[in-house]
Amino acid sequence: MTSEQVKEEKESTDEVEGREGEALLEVEGVTAGYGDIDVLFDASMQVNRGEFAVLIGPNGAGKTSLIRTIDGVIDPREGEVRFDGEEVTHLSPADMLAKGVSTVPQEGNIFTDMSVQDNLKMGAYTYGGPIEERLELVYDLFPILKERSDQEAGTMSGGQRQMLAISRGTMVNPSMLVLDEPTAGLQPNLVTDVLEAIQTLKKEENLTILLVAQTENAIPMADWGYLLRSGEIVVGDKADRLLDNELVSDLYFGG
Repeated sequence: MTSEQVKEEKESTDEVEGREGEALLEVEGVTAGYGDIDVLFDASMQVNRGEFAVLIGPNGAGKTSLIRTIDGVIDPREGEVRFDGEEVTHLSPADMLAKGVSTVPQEGNIFTDMSVQDNLKMGAYTYGGPIEERLELVYDLFPILKERSDQEAGTMSGGQRQMLAISRGTMVNPSMLVLDEPTAGLQPNLVTDVLEAIQTLKKEENLTILLVAQTENAIPMADWGYLLRSGEIVVGDKADRLLDNELVSDLYFGG
């Protein structure tokens, strides 16, 4: 695909029909990076309330940087981030959590030397309601966590640890759950288990989800998807149309 076709596809990203609902997260014209080096360029996207959105792109495209900008870790040079109709561009990660955005990073997302239950309780440290109710909800959704509630988290399998990390992220009863490559490095059967667990959470908790992925596995489960290329959002479409998009095929899956 030519550079002109890429430009045309990017310009039409926000004009795709078939999207319904009210915007919960809005990212508009964000340019951001590290030090003097920008890695995001005029990036715009939105996630609607109750939606499961997926952000895909090759390694180094800027996916994690975009998540860190949304979460308040990176302060953008230009652009705006809005959540639930309120500008939150320069808020801290703690402030974003208080607003209802819970982010589960790819690494360092559990305390390996603590038990499963203690990990979950730590995840609820800002929750104002009864922690036991949140624990029971998580245990109902993921019985393996209840079975191993006293087990040291670092001794669990990779898939179980990811389920624990995701569950920790839900303990504060967030409005939106942001997951940075939760299936990275997992065996194919564990990838399916983790994605199905995320789907269950969305349905049971009515969560809005933004999931970052480097592979195509999550796309069929999502409602909406974006392709990030070299720091730019170049495709936004219904997830079931994303895999058929020529630009996605050429730039992401290799044609």
